[in-house]
Amino acid sequence: MIEKIIFPPQIFVSAGMIVENQKCSICHKEYSDADCDHIKGKIYMGKICKFIIEKATLEHIAMVTNPAYKTCRVIQSGYGENYCNIMTLKPLPKPS
Repeated sequence: MIEKIIFPPQIFVSAGMIVENQKCSICHKEYSDADCDHIKGKIYMGKICKFIIEKATLEHIAMVTNPAYKTCRVIQSGYGENYCNIMTLKPLPKPS
């Protein structure tokens, strides 16, 4: 609730892709391989297990209200000469 009160409304994006090759951030083996028994999101010896995507094909990008990763957000918006940072509403130079 605090997040909704403090921050302006956010626009999040989600990428849909076909992952062809991904490795484990802990052991660097193929994540789907039987040799890797680490679980995404769990901590091992102070390191968090993540997927390292090495090869993927992008299918689409969608705007969503409840993203898996809140860091995937639109940070600037505008049209024509009027561009601004969504969080601060400060004007930005027109993109080239």
